[in-house]
Amino acid sequence: MKILDSRFLRGPNIYRMGPCFVSLLDLQGDRKIEAEELQAGAALLQTLMPGRSPPEFIDINETAQLLVRLMFATQVWAGFPPTFCDMVKLSPPAPERYRLLCDYHHEAVADEALRLSIECVTAILNQQPLDFKARLAKLRELADARAIAPAAQVVLRAARQRDIPILRLEEDGPYFALGWGVNQQHYQAWPTGCNDRALALSAMFAENNDGRIPVVAVTGTNGKTTTTLLISHVLRGCGARTGTTTTQGIYIDGQCVERGDCSGYWSARRVLTDRSVEVATLETARGGILKRGLAFDRCDVGVVLNVSSDHLGLDGVETLNDLAHVKGLVARCARYTAVLNADDPLCVLMRDTLSPDCKPVFFAMDPRNQVLLDHFRGGAAGAYLNDEGWLIWCRGSKCTKVVRATDLPFTMQGHARHNTANALAALAVLCCLGFETAEIARSLTGFVSDAQTNPLRGNLFEVDGVKLIVDYAHNVVAYRAVCEMARSMQKGTARLLGVVTSPGDRRYEDLYEMGQVCGRTFDELVVYEQDPRGRCAGTITHEILRGASSVAPGKLLHNEPSIRHALWRGLTAANSGDLLVFTCAGTFEDLVEGIRLKNPAEAERIAREVSTLHSAT
Repeated sequence: MKILDSRFLRGPNIYRMGPCFVSLLDLQGDRKIEAEELQAGAALLQTLMPGRSPPEFIDINETAQLLVRLMFATQVWAGFPPTFCDMVKLSPPAPERYRLLCDYHHEAVADEALRLSIECVTAILNQQPLDFKARLAKLRELADARAIAPAAQVVLRAARQRDIPILRLEEDGPYFALGWGVNQQHYQAWPTGCNDRALALSAMFAENNDGRIPVVAVTGTNGKTTTTLLISHVLRGCGARTGTTTTQGIYIDGQCVERGDCSGYWSARRVLTDRSVEVATLETARGGILKRGLAFDRCDVGVVLNVSSDHLGLDGVETLNDLAHVKGLVARCARYTAVLNADDPLCVLMRDTLSPDCKPVFFAMDPRNQVLLDHFRGGAAGAYLNDEGWLIWCRGSKCTKVVRATDLPFTMQGHARHNTANALAALAVLCCLGFETAEIARSLTGFVSDAQTNPLRGNLFEVDGVKLIVDYAHNVVAYRAVCEMARSMQKGTARLLGVVTSPGDRRYEDLYEMGQVCGRTFDELVVYEQDPRGRCAGTITHEILRGASSVAPGKLLHNEPSIRHALWRGLTAANSGDLLVFTCAGTFEDLVEGIRLKNPAEAERIAREVSTLHSAT
C-alpha cells in the first residue's frame, strides 16, 4: 500500500463544508479479506474501541473496508473521534486507487493514524509481526502533545455554539483567535482554569457579538484580481480599513505587506487574524481551494465571475463542470449574497446550490439577458450595462444609473469590456454591502489599472510612439478579451502586434486555440516561453504557432524563446502609432529589460515610473 498524496483541507472544500483529511491511496491489490485475517482485524478494532460492537466490526469484505475502519478506530482511541471516515474507489484506469476522506481534530494525529492503519493492514495480509503497543504509544504521545485542557474545551465549545470563528494560531500551541480582524480576541488555553468558562467568553464578546467582520470572497477563471482590488479600493474610499489578498500580494489598508501569489488559505488567514482589519476582500483561486480549502467557514458575499477552460487536467479537475464545482464553493459558502454572472450558464446554475438564507444577485453585460430579466421580475437585485454604456444597479423595478463605463480609467475608455464586467460585479457587491451608488461611482472613477494598483493587468505604456499593453492573459477566454480590446482600440492604418505565451500546464488543445485567437487578431505575432511547468522546451511555442498558422498562414509568425528578446522583436517590428499587446508571464524587470534592448532611454524612463509606483505602495 502506498500513500500517493495527502492533504489537510482546513476549511470548507469540494468534499465537505468543514475540515477534511484527504489521502490518495494505491492499495496495490485490493482483495477479499479471508476469515483468519478478518479475525485479526476485529481483534485490533476491539483493542482500539473496547466494549463496543459498532458496524465497523462486521461486513469487512475487502482491504479498503478494513483500512477505513482502522483509520476511524485509531482516532477514537487517541481521544479525537471523527464524525465520518470513508473510502471512495476511483474510476479506471486506476482500479486499485482510493480516496480516503475523514474529518480530523489534529493533523499530526490524523496522519499518524493513517500510517498506523496501513501498517496494521499490511501486517495482517502478509502475516507479519507488528509492535502494536509501541505504535500506539507513539500515537498517544502525539495526541497528548496536542490535547486541549478540559476547561479550554468548554470555552471553545461555547464559542462554536455562538458561531464565533475559531483559529488555532499554532497547531501545537495553546493560543487561539476567536473572531476575525478588529473583532477578534485571543485566548490562551491554560491547562487549568476556572470552571465557569461561559463567563470567560462573555467577558470577551457581548451577547450578540459573533466576532466576525464582513468578508467578500472573489473567484472565477478571469478577472479575480482586478475585481478584488476594485472592491477594496472603493471600501477604503468609503473609510473602511481593508485586508486584501490577490495573486500579487497581501495588502492591509492598501499597503503591500507581502508580495507573491497570495490567493490561497494562508494569505486569507493572515488577513483574518490581523487585528486592524475591518473588512476582508479575498481573491480565492482554484489552486488554494484544492490544496487547503477555504480559510473561512463562510463569507458574507461570495462572487463567481465566470468559469472557462483553464487548469483542466490538473488535480482531478477534468471538465468545465468539475471546475465549476470547485469555484462554486465560494458561492455555496456565502451566507447573505452570492454575486453571479448571468451571462455564464455555469454561474447561473450555482443559484440552485446556495444556502437557504443566501440571495443570488446577478450581473450581465447584456441588458436583454433573460436570466437577468426574470430575476428582476421576481423583485431581486442585480447590475447590468445598458445600451448607452451606463452601469445600472436595479432592485426589482427600481433602477439607478451609477457611472458610465467610459468614465472608468481601467476600462480604457470602454474598450476593455472584460473590465466593465468586473466593474459590474464590484458594483453589485458594494451595493449589497449597503454603500450608496454615488459613493461607489466616485471611488470607481478613481481606480487606475497601472503598475501600482494592478500590476501586469491591463497596464498601458508608450515606447517610441507605440502603444504597449501589458496583460497577464493566460487562457483562451482571456486572450479573446485582450484581442477584442486591442481591435477596439485600433485606429486607421495602425497595425496590431502580439508578443504572447502561456503557462506550460495548459492542454495541447488550449495552446492551439490560443494560437488561433492570436492568429486571427494580430498582423504579426511573436511567441516565447517563460513558464514551461514540466513541458519540453519548444512545446508551448510550437503549439501556439501551429494554431496561429492554421488560421493565418500568410502572416508573420516568429518563435523567440527569450521573453526579453521576444519583446524587443515585437517593438522592433512596430512603427509609431501601432499597438503592441505583450502578455507578460514574467516581471516588471523583464518588461524594462526587453524595452532596454530597443531603446535604453525609454527603458530608464519606464523603470523610474515603475520604481516610483512600487515605492508608493
